[in-house]
Amino acid sequence: ESRITYARFEFNANSTTTPCIEVNVGSAFLDHLTFANPASPYIHVDGASFTISDCYFPAPTTGFELCHGTGGVRSDGHGIFARNFFGKANNYNDVVDFTGSQRGTPIVQFINNVVMGGDDDGFDLDGTDAWVEGNIFMHMHRNAGTPDSSSGVSGGFFKFATTGEPAGTNNETSQVTIIRNIFFDVDSACDAKETNFFAMYNNTIVHQTHVGGVDPIGSVFVVADPNTAEGHGFYFEGNIVSDIEQWTRGVTNAIITLSNNIIPIAWTGLGGGNSITNPVFKHVPAVSETFFTNWAQAQIMWDWLSLQMNSPGIGTGPNGTDKGAVNPRGASISGEPSGTTTQTNVTLHVGINRTGNGISPIDWPLGSGYIAYKWRLDGGAWSAETPINTPITLNGLADGPHYVEASGKNDAGFYQDDPIYGPDAVVTRTPTWNVQASLRFSSTMLSGQTLNLTFTAVAGNTYTVQYKLNLSDPTWTKLSDVPAQPSTGPFVITEHVAGLSKFYRIVNPMQP
Repeated sequence: ESRITYARFEFNANSTTTPCIEVNVGSAFLDHLTFANPASPYIHVDGASFTISDCYFPAPTTGFELCHGTGGVRSDGHGIFARNFFGKANNYNDVVDFTGSQRGTPIVQFINNVVMGGDDDGFDLDGTDAWVEGNIFMHMHRNAGTPDSSSGVSGGFFKFATTGEPAGTNNETSQVTIIRNIFFDVDSACDAKETNFFAMYNNTIVHQTHVGGVDPIGSVFVVADPNTAEGHGFYFEGNIVSDIEQWTRGVTNAIITLSNNIIPIAWTGLGGGNSITNPVFKHVPAVSETFFTNWAQAQIMWDWLSLQMNSPGIGTGPNGTDKGAVNPRGASISGEPSGTTTQTNVTLHVGINRTGNGISPIDWPLGSGYIAYKWRLDGGAWSAETPINTPITLNGLADGPHYVEASGKNDAGFYQDDPIYGPDAVVTRTPTWNVQASLRFSSTMLSGQTLNLTFTAVAGNTYTVQYKLNLSDPTWTKLSDVPAQPSTGPFVITEHVAGLSKFYRIVNPMQP
């Protein structure tokens, strides 16, 4: 692998067809690079294995795609764009154009990049399966001779010309998982034309308009451009959409399903569980606030478009996540107890993974989203790879604190904590909960002649607190009954003791 880090490139050829860096069937790690010549393409990766990370790609002064790739990803490698800053592309040019990445071989991944604008598309993925996570797309508006729509993520079919291509001579389409991205001030969020299909989870789409471009109107979804075949459609779950012009363009037969989203206007198509309501963002910026000049500046969008505590999106997304893009990277875990519990047996679910609703079992053979995971309890040894629909079952937990960590394997075939992701390699961890299996007082507090006895009452259970003045007494006397509580948590019994010495116990269920 060739590795170039923390370098600045100057005086390369002024040619829109000659990139500054060409990786042709090779393997390269290109990190923290800057480019002084905005008059020629920056990086081409053709049939290569590559990581392109933390690079600064300035806005071009002429017409070219900032990064370009053909021939897919090398079969023994990987293809990752991570934490890069892309200036605005102009004329009929995409920010990144990539073709030939097909499931069954490594597919291209875009993680936590910033795209500052373009006259055509952000990531144009023709004949390219991909994983698109945690990116920010802004100011995508059709202009300067672009004959079709402008969107954050786009894809059509690609005809492979020779048997040397990854998919032979077929017309290959794009099946793309798009998760936890922000789309702000764009003509369209996504364009899945020419029999493509996109699955979109936990994205935030805000201020979707055509202002600044030449299109007559914007839309969230595009499934056909002028003179193109229609796409197969979209599956859309757990997203937040706000301030849009309309839902779709080009729809005749495409399958578009909206399930459990926060939306601003009615959706009359397939799906259900959508809410027309205010998502209660922390701050919705004006367009003038969002012309950032570097990657770090743009990260304020995650704070601005986070949810306030009274948002209806809190905890109501897939597998208990928040709706929208502002969620931790990686698979989610649900089902862990909260606070202190008497439960020693716990079942947890790791997600998400979706099938059906147009998500092709041929194109996504193991479903879209996370396809497997590994897990560990309290920092112990990692489990073997576990199918995503198999829950984590914990039995006989000891008293004391516990937590579970998991690493999801995405449908690109990579675990979220793979070192290849650099600083984005993380594990998912539940909050710590405390098991108190034995029925006992967790604290006693005497203030003057007032005694407070605290124990954990499990939701739905009833109890009686009893006392005796001497342990040799044959019987216990009832002090207080505790009816069933709506949730598990601490319960306090208060008694005026008047200087007496007493012994107390809790029994379950409530005694006559």
